[in-house]
Amino acid sequence: MRNFGGVLLFSGFFIAVAGALGAAENNRPRSFEPMDVFKLEWADQPVFSPDESEIVFARKSVDVQSDKVRSALWRYRLKDGALRPLLVKGDPQRPVFSPDGKSLAYMSAGQLMLRWQDTSVSVKIADQKVRSGAIRSR
Repeated sequence: MRNFGGVLLFSGFFIAVAGALGAAENNRPRSFEPMDVFKLEWADQPVFSPDESEIVFARKSVDVQSDKVRSALWRYRLKDGALRPLLVKGDPQRPVFSPDGKSLAYMSAGQLMLRWQDTSVSVKIADQKVRSGAIRSR
C-alpha cells in the first residue's frame, strides 16, 4: 500500500504558499490580483519510486516574462521529508521510474531523456520530438 501521507505533506507546502498570497502585510485579507498567478507553484505528475521510498514530481509555475508554464523535477523522500530539486533546466516533466528504480525517464523540451539515479547523468534517448504521452508507467 502506498503512503499518501507524504503526498499530502508536500502538497500542503504548495497550498501554504497560495494561502500566503491571500494576506496583505497588515494581515487583512485581500483580493487575488492578476499578477498573483505568477507567485503560485504547484506539484503535478507525482510518481512513486518502485520501492515506494520517494516521490518524484513536476514542480510547476508560470514565468512572468514569457507567460508560460515552467517545470522542474523534484524529489520528496518519505522517510525524512527531504525535498530537493532533481532537474531544473530544459523544462523537465512526466517522470517515470525504471522497474528497478535505477533510472528515471522524463520529457524535456520535447525530447525523451534518461537519468541514472546513482550518477545523476542524463542522456537523450530519442533524438527527435516525441508525443508527450509516449512515456508512461506500467
